[in-house]
Amino acid sequence: MINNPGRAVVTVISLAAAVCFVNGGKQYASDSGKEPYQFHHELAADADSFIGTDVIPEDYIVGEDFTSHLPLIVLDTHGQKIVNYKYYDTETDSFRYRDGVNPYTNVSVQVIDNEDHVNTLSDNAAILSEGRIKIRGNGSSMLPKSQYRLQLLDEDGNKTKQPLLGLGAASEWVLNGSLYDPSYLRNYLGYNLGHIMDADSPEVRFCEVIVKTEEGYRYDGLYLLIETVGRGEGQVNIQKYNPDIVPTSYIVRRDRVDDSEIRIRTYVDEIKMSEKWRKNTKANLQLSLIYPGASNVTQRSIDYISEDISKTERIIYAGNDDDLFKQYPAYIDVDSFVNYFLINELLMNYDSGIHSTYMYKELDGKLTMGPVWDFDSAIDNATGSLANFEYMVMKERPYFDRLCMDERFIDKLSSRYRQLRKGVLSDANISKIVGETSVFLGKAVDREHQRWGGYSYAVDISEEEDTGLSVDRNRQSYENEVTRLQDAILLHADYLDEHLDDRDNIMADNAEKNFPALLFLIIFFISIVLVQRARKI
Repeated sequence: MINNPGRAVVTVISLAAAVCFVNGGKQYASDSGKEPYQFHHELAADADSFIGTDVIPEDYIVGEDFTSHLPLIVLDTHGQKIVNYKYYDTETDSFRYRDGVNPYTNVSVQVIDNEDHVNTLSDNAAILSEGRIKIRGNGSSMLPKSQYRLQLLDEDGNKTKQPLLGLGAASEWVLNGSLYDPSYLRNYLGYNLGHIMDADSPEVRFCEVIVKTEEGYRYDGLYLLIETVGRGEGQVNIQKYNPDIVPTSYIVRRDRVDDSEIRIRTYVDEIKMSEKWRKNTKANLQLSLIYPGASNVTQRSIDYISEDISKTERIIYAGNDDDLFKQYPAYIDVDSFVNYFLINELLMNYDSGIHSTYMYKELDGKLTMGPVWDFDSAIDNATGSLANFEYMVMKERPYFDRLCMDERFIDKLSSRYRQLRKGVLSDANISKIVGETSVFLGKAVDREHQRWGGYSYAVDISEEEDTGLSVDRNRQSYENEVTRLQDAILLHADYLDEHLDDRDNIMADNAEKNFPALLFLIIFFISIVLVQRARKI
């Protein structure tokens, strides 16, 4: 029974999509033969999403009778403040660490996650653990609502693994609650869709976070618990590092410069083969070592990883030597590159390929793209950048700018995309997932708005350079934002349907192209106008 009239439109969308699409008991069987996968909103489909209050006091302090259909994660820092240890350096376009500031704060963690999906602060905790917590993210770390990296510890201060919210046991977790995304769906969609199409992707669960303070229990809002990117079972399952052996498995990440991380210099870095995308990102980027960790990695292993990646890059960027370039399938896991391209392109994740971009390699294996990460700015939500629904951005990203000059790679993209569009990525299924999930969040959205002011931190109004048209992407209700998000995905999917197998389009050299501004008025389900915009790449 839905007792919030404002959600009626979203419910209609969900029901309409359900009539159009049935997916076999809401389970998604992956191509790899893994166990059927379910989204959180499907696993908890019997939850009453409108239990509990939709009014948070002005001081944000709630009583022990606070109740939600979502799991509760209670953090007790024992009076210590969780400090922001980063600052943005405009001269270097990078985030720096404050001198003498310990990024971590000790914390006690309670997880309340009852089988009947009625979770109250006074309930017994399903999991109790000590731990450490720090603020995470770059741009999002400057916002009032913090995101966290949580590390679970035993009584002796050693890392300990716990299966939070039904996910695989792990010692490190991310609590994502970015104010950049007023739909609260972008990361949930990105990670889950990536997972069911066999892109390397973390699993996620919605929850609400409560911080215990001297004044009482402070409500801190709606969050998404995310598995972290690291080595181990249920994460990136590569061999454990042995410092006595030089060749090693590894995980690396391309992102903004971070002086605290080990930089991996490669062939592309040295010869600036991809100067175009460096210039277009307007960011100072680096490839950093994620695994092995800085505490035990040797310089010999760092040099090995650098040369190993460079060897692959020399094949990908072989210039006019077609015979050499055509050897790339022996060096990269092509399927992982295809899946990574498709999930990020479909969701218009303009950060992908340049920021928060992970790659890994098993010893004696191939370079693999993923796991996918960070969809806060996806689906026409990038600050200062208007999405162009009728353009493909991933063909210009590192490695893909060269791979998309190969007909074999384009054929794989097209074949895989058309296979997915018949099922999990069909319009009906995407609409169904969006509609059902937005209803599932229920009163948690109202509480989040009470706590953080709704849309006060949404994207800026942007102006098209070619037309001078000002475009306001902000919406005045949650229902309208959900529909805007859904429309954006379907508009871009419609373009990909027509152009993803267009070899001439994808293989064209885009360096000197002029992208004209296009304007469309779209009315979808309710009277929300979407403006088709050109984006300067």
